[in-house]
Amino acid sequence: MSKKTKKKKHFRSWNPKKWLMGGSCLLVFAAIVSLYAFQPDAKRLEINRLANVYVHGGSHIGFVQILRDVWSVYSSKGLVPCDVRPDDSPVFGGIPRCKAPLTVLKNDAYWIGYSEEKRSPLWAAYRLTDVTFDEKPAARAESFLPDRRTTAQVTSDQYTNSGYDRGHLASSYSIAKCYGANAQMQTFLMSNVVPQRHAFNAGIWKSLEMKEINTFAPRCQSIWIITGPIYPAVITRTLPSGIPVPEAFYKIILDEINGKIRAMAFIIAHDSENDADLAACLVSINEIEKRTGLDFFMGFPETVQTALESDANTKIW
Repeated sequence: MSKKTKKKKHFRSWNPKKWLMGGSCLLVFAAIVSLYAFQPDAKRLEINRLANVYVHGGSHIGFVQILRDVWSVYSSKGLVPCDVRPDDSPVFGGIPRCKAPLTVLKNDAYWIGYSEEKRSPLWAAYRLTDVTFDEKPAARAESFLPDRRTTAQVTSDQYTNSGYDRGHLASSYSIAKCYGANAQMQTFLMSNVVPQRHAFNAGIWKSLEMKEINTFAPRCQSIWIITGPIYPAVITRTLPSGIPVPEAFYKIILDEINGKIRAMAFIIAHDSENDADLAACLVSINEIEKRTGLDFFMGFPETVQTALESDANTKIW
């Protein structure tokens, strides 16, 4: 083959569509780099952290999730400006208020709002942090213990052969991973327990708890969680010991980014199937307040509460 023929063949292999696509990608990349360069230091640090989380976060964190998080940092979409800053406690935004009398029980890694009337907690609050690179937590405790700080003194055998699990509100696995074995032992106090169907406890509820520690906490660096049972106006199901069985459970997850906050809230029916769609359980915080009688985030200004609680997220973070 002559040199002329070779040259002609090479010319025909040139594909303008590929070059156009490549050029467009370069322009988009250049625009992103330029936009990043003009961001405040706090935003650039957060974007760097998110990129690092994706690289080291394993199979739990997807590229699309990180892109959404980066976009949230760039655009501040869904974030509410708030002057209140978190402290070292498990509660951010104030202890939930309730018209019914509750006892606040403070443990090392989580706090509980305990109802002596229902012999169960009505809320649990805990904070999870990014522990992507830490070792796996120790094995679970083998027994549940009565909480001597309560009048009810619920014991583990009051759940035996009841048909319901001893369901944790503050997650044993997540607390262990973030705070160690001693903090995990405290999650096995009966004041942290509510009746849960096994299919619920080991199904959709566990799925959400695993997302908290494996996905949300690494991506957000720190999250604050408030969770608890929802009872019907008239109690229709109880354990043989008389402890009422919830009809649903709620969970509120709060995130703070550079002086702005966002929240995601769920109500999950107790009779939910194992494969129920978590996204279909997203609700507003106002809806949870309506169904529980609790008032959340009283430590935030009224304008922040309104912006945070009024609307339901349409997508899971």
